[in-house]
Amino acid sequence: NGVSFGLDGLIVGWQEGIPLIGAGGKIKLYLPPSLAYGSNANGNIPANSSLIFDIDLLGF
Repeated sequence: NGVSFGLDGLIVGWQEGIPLIGAGGKIKLYLPPSLAYGSNANGNIPANSSLIFDIDLLGF
């Protein structure tokens, strides 16, 4: 199962990290607050949070 979306409008860490891998690639992103939501809270994510994402890129 996957989801499709453009990179614009995503957090900076995703905009910078996703292009580093090709279709079928995997990446683990460790994002400091400056590449995530910064000093803004977002839903259940507190302000100034570091975030970790495991991403499997199915295609472009």
